[in-house]
Amino acid sequence: MKISAHDLTCIQQVEELITKNITNDYSISILSQKVGINEDKLKKGFKHVYGHPVFMYLRIKKLERAKSLLEETKLTEAAIAKKVGFKSLPSFIKAFKKKYNQLPNTFRSQ
Repeated sequence: MKISAHDLTCIQQVEELITKNITNDYSISILSQKVGINEDKLKKGFKHVYGHPVFMYLRIKKLERAKSLLEETKLTEAAIAKKVGFKSLPSFIKAFKKKYNQLPNTFRSQ
């Protein structure tokens, strides 16, 4: 897939925007408007550059941040879930278990 320099810059701006603001739930439409790229180019280009669709990439970043918080802080699971942008503790626990094959409290205790 060929990506123009402008489109690549826009895609990189989207990556920076979502990783700096992982608690925000942006739509593809909003993201494309913010950086000045067509929605289709954003979706296809982001997956090409980062290996995952935008929202899967965002979920991965949320879970990586949650994992770090579990390791580095004494925050409760509920506080961590909220801090990284999950709407509920059960959805956070389910996503964490799916990605890391263990519950957050099990991960923390190891």
